[in-house]
Amino acid sequence: MKICNIFDIYLDRYMYIAGANMFVRKKDFLQCGLFDENIFMYYEEPDLTNRLHAIGKYTAYFKDKRIIHLEGGTSSGGELAIRRRFDSAIYFYNKYSLNPGIIFLRELRLNKLKLFICKLFRSDLVADVVLNIKILSEYMKRIHAGK
Repeated sequence: MKICNIFDIYLDRYMYIAGANMFVRKKDFLQCGLFDENIFMYYEEPDLTNRLHAIGKYTAYFKDKRIIHLEGGTSSGGELAIRRRFDSAIYFYNKYSLNPGIIFLRELRLNKLKLFICKLFRSDLVADVVLNIKILSEYMKRIHAGK
């Protein structure tokens, strides 16, 4: 994803547009069923994109357009925001028959790598990454327990 972002590449069906930058025709939005009310704040964009694809629509990225969005303004709630994101992730993965355990394990490994890098270069971010790892580990236990 980082490489695609650097080179300004967008791959429909493999990527999604952030909600703050998304425009959808009303007719298509109604036809695909609006937003899923079981998803709160996180994962609504890939879910909507999947449902648009299911009705034969596509997404497009316009390189010449620029939107300034101050990300994280509504999600700066620390632990609560992390838990909301993980709850939405589990719902989303289950909805599309993906294994949340595998995906969470990848994220846990990535966060352990981030922790190592933050300890070397960004000590100001260590506490946030440690919190992510703590909550990810808790969710991993819940997933494996089937809860």
